[in-house]
Amino acid sequence: MYILGLGQIGGEDSSAALLKNGIVAGAVAEERISRIKHQGGYPEQAIAWCLREAGITMEQVDYIAIVDKPWLRLKKRLMNWYAKKLFSYPGYSLYHILHDEIPVFLDFYKFRNKLKKLSDKKAKVIFVEHHIAHQASVYYQSPFSEALILSMDARGEYCSTMVSVGRGNNIEVLKRRYMPHSLGMLYAAITDYLGFKYGSDEYKVMGLASYGKPRFIEDFRKVASYDSENLFALDMSFFTFQNGYGFLSDKFYSGFGSRRNRKEEIDQRHMDIAASLQFLLEEIVMKILTDWKSRTNQKNLCLSGGVALNCSMNGKIVKSGLFEQVFVFPASGDDGGAFGAAAYIHYGKLKLPRKSVLRSALMGPSFNDKEILRELEISKSKYRYLEAPEQEAARLIADGNILGWYQGKMEFGPRALGSRSILADPTHPDMKGLINKYVKHREEFRPFAPSVKKESQEKYFNISFDSPFMSFVVDVKEEAQRILPAITHVDGTARVHTVERGTDQLYWKLLDEFEKIKGVPVVLNTSFNIMGEPIVNTPREALRCFFATGMDALIMGRYLIKK
Repeated sequence: MYILGLGQIGGEDSSAALLKNGIVAGAVAEERISRIKHQGGYPEQAIAWCLREAGITMEQVDYIAIVDKPWLRLKKRLMNWYAKKLFSYPGYSLYHILHDEIPVFLDFYKFRNKLKKLSDKKAKVIFVEHHIAHQASVYYQSPFSEALILSMDARGEYCSTMVSVGRGNNIEVLKRRYMPHSLGMLYAAITDYLGFKYGSDEYKVMGLASYGKPRFIEDFRKVASYDSENLFALDMSFFTFQNGYGFLSDKFYSGFGSRRNRKEEIDQRHMDIAASLQFLLEEIVMKILTDWKSRTNQKNLCLSGGVALNCSMNGKIVKSGLFEQVFVFPASGDDGGAFGAAAYIHYGKLKLPRKSVLRSALMGPSFNDKEILRELEISKSKYRYLEAPEQEAARLIADGNILGWYQGKMEFGPRALGSRSILADPTHPDMKGLINKYVKHREEFRPFAPSVKKESQEKYFNISFDSPFMSFVVDVKEEAQRILPAITHVDGTARVHTVERGTDQLYWKLLDEFEKIKGVPVVLNTSFNIMGEPIVNTPREALRCFFATGMDALIMGRYLIKK
């Protein structure tokens, strides 16, 4: 049985995922193929790739699961406008509903009809609630038979946060928090306030927070606070997004100061605001989790939704010891909804047996050595065939080279996990600055993650659990901070990626070879792209990125390319 999941057709980060008898056959975000960052709408190319990867046509698809129930969003908007409860503020009118929601509502049905025309079989099309898809993506792939599930994002339909309990194949929803109250929107608003791009640069704010002190926390607690009955509450007098325009009100600016222009230098005030926001987020989420753990007595936690990409928050949750185990889906944002919607149909609706635990995020397109060679010859690049690419890679990194590493299937989700990665020596004290300036072309405060052999992780990091998806920020051990300066953030932490030998053999071998040379089974790992572009997908894109940046060498498959 084949189930095709389509994620976030009505917004950004559209994607497709195909399950065959409950096992992923392929999953990819539309942006990776279209090359348009955060591409939304109908994921035509992602669908086509999933079908090609499985070797099937639409005639063989039994179910199509689409994330979002557009009528729920429209219904809520109309009800709240009519009742003058949530959206009674000046400036919000029926016009905004007609202008913002009706086109999205119609698009869903246009896309549904387009899908039906692709097949004479008429696969059954099912709309899946946004946060149910988020929760299904993480729970059904977790190792837990029972767990507390928390999903948080800007909004899905009209819900921003959902608390549930998973038992077996069932997900029981316990609490929803509706718009305009949204931790995702709060973080987006401050991201915009700090001069970054909301919906894309929130991770920059998370990184910037480590440079500041939460000296504005008392002021931020007036903006948003924990609410035992409703999970949390925003004071909407500080915001304007609920009125259909902007983010923040004059009241916020009068208390916190003017918005940073994108070209303006980042100063200590900006760092402290970022730190205060991060502190508030962690404080509210920890209170929510403490409350609902006591109510449900669940020992395990599943996290999903865009807010679950906040690795610093995730690290604090694990460090608290509140739960025995925490599982985070690698594509926790809206792109992962495609996977979740398909999983919900298979496990939640059809009640078919759960049979897999997710160990790898390598679900996307791959290109073999023959295809790579063809691209090398077309581009007239100089190359050399390698019998053992992992050995050459380790030697190049140890010699101080910045290496593009392009192997196997592409990762699903925003993290590069050793398949579409840029690698470097973590012991080099200047490497962070060099990569930020000459390769990534991004802000100098941005940190880099370490990849470490699973069996060695506790020697260098305060971590006693697996982190195969780079989902947690943890402390770098004091002695290791001196050894690994390039991956140690200003606050002594790192976003760790643990590599298991049986899951990613080639990448593990690279780490092992590097250890033989440098004495540490750790490399600096960042995504194979430059700022503003999606991670590279094809060999051609990898070559283009390589020659346009300060990378020293590139290994694609078994081929070494130098400038």
